[in-house]
Amino acid sequence: MPNINLLPWREELNEVKKQEFFILLGVAALIAAVILLFAHMYESHRISVESENNAYLEKQVKKLDDNLTEIASLKDEKAKLISRIKIIQELQVSRPRIVQILESFVKAVPDGLYFTLVKRTGNDILIEGKAESSTRVSTLMRNLDATSLFEPPDLKSIQTDQDVHSTWKNFSMTLHQKNDL
Repeated sequence: MPNINLLPWREELNEVKKQEFFILLGVAALIAAVILLFAHMYESHRISVESENNAYLEKQVKKLDDNLTEIASLKDEKAKLISRIKIIQELQVSRPRIVQILESFVKAVPDGLYFTLVKRTGNDILIEGKAESSTRVSTLMRNLDATSLFEPPDLKSIQTDQDVHSTWKNFSMTLHQKNDL
């Protein structure tokens, strides 16, 4: 049997297989690099699209915040205007009330009595005056009580005048207006 040396042939075959392996390894690495590049580009594109969406949403949120601020300021202005309107309406309603009060005083004051001070604070009216007698003050109180404008009057004081020759009485009373007017 002849002696055949297959070693060089095997070495060549191993070298060819080694070269094929490295070529396939290079091609696989190249394909993997291309796949990674495309994946990176795709993700970068998605990130930029999401960044644009976020920027758009932030812009819209800022617009809405500005609108909310404007709405809040308009609500404040509306509340102020409503309060002014209410005050004006109250003044319009109360305008004839003072005329009614003065007219009731004219009708209620008996002869021999006059006012020296009439002071209104809210719904309370302080009246000070002079009367020829206590019965005149009583008549005034009855007349004021008979009107529908006031609650019963509250007499604070009645005193004889300091002048010895005078018979006049100094009086002080408080009236409270009824709220239903």
